[in-house]
Amino acid sequence: MLKEIFSGKCPVCSGASALNEPVCSTCREHLKPYIHFCGKCGFPITKAGGFCYRCSGKISKRITNIYALYHYNKYARSIILQMKFHYNIRLNYTLKHLINLPNFVTQYDGIEIVPSHFFRRMFRFYHPADVIGKYVAYKLNVPVLHHLKRVRYTAFQSHISKSERVENVKDAFQCKKYNENIKNILLVDDVFTTGATINQCVKALYSAGARRIDVLVFAK
Repeated sequence: MLKEIFSGKCPVCSGASALNEPVCSTCREHLKPYIHFCGKCGFPITKAGGFCYRCSGKISKRITNIYALYHYNKYARSIILQMKFHYNIRLNYTLKHLINLPNFVTQYDGIEIVPSHFFRRMFRFYHPADVIGKYVAYKLNVPVLHHLKRVRYTAFQSHISKSERVENVKDAFQCKKYNENIKNILLVDDVFTTGATINQCVKALYSAGARRIDVLVFAK
């Protein structure tokens, strides 16, 4: 374990990497950060403060802003898979160096992290969304609330078809009721693909009394 942490190899591609860098220069170059996002769905746009072509019509009163830090290309995907399925310890220590927080449009009363099931945690050293969420909470100086729970064991979303993902996570989350002073929530996860998991979490958070929910993911 210590050899892995202090290795001079990139934890993503196994190429040469400086110990004080999260990934090698090649992988860092190919991680493509988003700069501006649609205020409703998180789709990348060319200038700040606008909405993408898909969301320029009617806008819901309960807007969820989805902030994605990086494009979900093979490099971002490799980082997440190395953490989830290959137990790469070094990425636990270095992931935070890849997180550059966007300019959020609101202030938050707390952070919720998309939870992993208890049994799945038993076989992992850590949960990538936890690493991201706790770092974001520290930077924003807001608490992680831990009200959101995964109450049903589900198949890995990445291992099933897109058409099966909605049913796979249906009613898989519950959230304890919030106090009146908890209104604005930032929901954090590692990856946004079809949105099935995020949608179920958002549903549970609103049922618990949240008034506004924004989403932050490492890659989309």
